[in-house]
Amino acid sequence: MCPLTVSCTTISGPSSGVLLCSSYAMNSSTKEITFNFDETVYKAAALTPGTYTLTYTVAAAAPTISSTFSFDLVLTDPCKSTTTTAPTMTA
Repeated sequence: MCPLTVSCTTISGPSSGVLLCSSYAMNSSTKEITFNFDETVYKAAALTPGTYTLTYTVAAAAPTISSTFSFDLVLTDPCKSTTTTAPTMTA
């Protein structure tokens, strides 16, 4: 079997330089890439909602081959879609 490596090469979007490929690398044990964008990430990273394009390279050592794939990740404003319901008032 030919082992493959999957690595993030670029992330582009509204917050240039905020999302880093090193944060979205494949876990070597689980073979998964985890994305978590909670309130802390939005505040700490000054993350702007919008469409981010992530590009990954898949490579094999023998024979030497590589290919890239990209996908869009749409982050919405967590505060924009909130609703407030006023309590019913009786006199």
